[in-house]
Amino acid sequence: MNSDRRRRIWERSAAFLLISAHVLAGMLFVFPAARPAYSQAAITPDVFYSVVTVDSARELPLIAERYHTTVEQILRQNPKIKTIRPGTTLTIKENYLGHELARGSNGSWSWPLVGPVSSSYGEREGEFHHGLDIAVPTGITVKAARAGRVSKAERLPVYGLTVVIDHGNGVQTLYAHNSRLTVKVGEWVEKGEGIAISGNTGNTTGPHLHFEVRLSGKTIDPQKVLPRQLYASTGAQ
Repeated sequence: MNSDRRRRIWERSAAFLLISAHVLAGMLFVFPAARPAYSQAAITPDVFYSVVTVDSARELPLIAERYHTTVEQILRQNPKIKTIRPGTTLTIKENYLGHELARGSNGSWSWPLVGPVSSSYGEREGEFHHGLDIAVPTGITVKAARAGRVSKAERLPVYGLTVVIDHGNGVQTLYAHNSRLTVKVGEWVEKGEGIAISGNTGNTTGPHLHFEVRLSGKTIDPQKVLPRQLYASTGAQ
């Protein structure tokens, strides 16, 4: 191979490498956001709901201010309420920016039992459902979703035989419609410890567990804090 031919081959190779470098640089410039999505954290407002009892419509502006909403939104969220009378109960929606509750991936939360979610948190047939309904037969052990101290263990209107656990920092969980309670007020329970036996007490259409998570007295969607799965992990019941 003579020197002229070698020079032409070298010049072509150099030109190809130079063009490739320019193309690659252009791709990096055009697509600067091609980074792992998990590296970008977005803060979105959590939605909380409170149940408030009022005596007259004159209280609505003050309530709206307290819960960072408007009278119009309160009335729109309670379509079945046509007249405000003493003792009227309203569901108040409030947006709140904060992350006091950590999802169960950090090990602090677990599902209270194994079973399909038969009714989720949120609007249901024109009313607001403040927790999760987990469909199970009577006789299944209900477990504490997080460690804490039992603050209630009694029969309540609508809820039937109910356990409420205080986890500190304004966080509580509620377990309703049980057939039997196996803990007493004041007892400390660990996550996963049995606290009740599932049943059909209170206002129900069949045996299931009604489970709520509350922050400062306001219910939030339990699936915001429970591990990301449809059911509790399998285990001894």
